[in-house]
Amino acid sequence: MYIFGYLRASTSDQNAKRAQSTLQQFVQDKGFRIAGWYIENESGASLQRPEFLRLLDDAAKGDAIIIEQIDRLSRLDEKSWFTLKEMLYEKELKVISLDLPTSHIALFPQITDQNGRHFSANLGLVPKEFSSGGKQKLGGITKRGNSYLRRQLIQGAWSVIRYATNNDDRLSVWARNIIERRGKQKAAVAVANKLARIIWAMLYYKTEYRAC
Repeated sequence: MYIFGYLRASTSDQNAKRAQSTLQQFVQDKGFRIAGWYIENESGASLQRPEFLRLLDDAAKGDAIIIEQIDRLSRLDEKSWFTLKEMLYEKELKVISLDLPTSHIALFPQITDQNGRHFSANLGLVPKEFSSGGKQKLGGITKRGNSYLRRQLIQGAWSVIRYATNNDDRLSVWARNIIERRGKQKAAVAVANKLARIIWAMLYYKTEYRAC
């Protein structure tokens, strides 16, 4: 897998390279390197961006594009955004955005877990089990596996909990029920566990996240 950096600024007087060192350091910290840079000053409202289209043409199936923020790609009308997603899907290109922690999973080894439960367990998001006198007791999470991804999921879970009372999507409603029964600390781990399973399903079935 090759990783290509894409940097864009909307106007000619803006510095499109301002995030280049940040992206470079982020990728290096994960043990990778950026194979090439595609930099331009073009409006985000149009899909006709010469450097980005050149990137899509140069990239091979399974390569990755790293960007600073998702709006470097997504600031399009609905029709153009759909077209772009089709182009990315056709070449099986991964998009890694610094402001979307769940996209960082593309920089980790291929997921081989047979289901979401095993994936979550391998990230250390399940409680330790103790047996005594025929009774099973649960302790803190095991904290095994990738600590960076586990930390990102826990932070994401706290964000869900923080805004759960103001949202009526299924995840927020589910989180509120856990908070009422178990408290916020245990709810954070439960939500992180659920997020890990969602990520596994998205990767396994190659689908997008759908909030209901």
